[in-house]
Amino acid sequence: MPSDADAPVGFDRFVFDALYGPRGFYTSGGAAGRRGDFITSAEVGPLFAAVVARFLDSEWERAGRPDRFAVFEVGAGPGTLARGIGAAGAACAPAHCINTKACIWGRYTIAPHNKAKIENTL
Repeated sequence: MPSDADAPVGFDRFVFDALYGPRGFYTSGGAAGRRGDFITSAEVGPLFAAVVARFLDSEWERAGRPDRFAVFEVGAGPGTLARGIGAAGAACAPAHCINTKACIWGRYTIAPHNKAKIENTL
């Protein structure tokens, strides 16, 4: 009978362990961002966020400018994309969502080192 170490592992568990497990990328000192090991599209500059902002606005308009418009950023990191969309001036931007019902901006990260950062982003 195989031990647990020999049992098949699903892709989701493999990725979680590779990133956040005891010897995972982030838990062993790896980092994203300009001073880290890689950068994401949102970190390169404001263009990516501006394009996403324009897309979100078009979808919000296409939906008839609903009172509630939910946007979820999964893997939000330090919240750079949300800040960039707000800076781009989108009508449904996260910066306008704090005080209105027009948009629900959900940010989700499982990385412990980023949770405090995204809580203070918007």
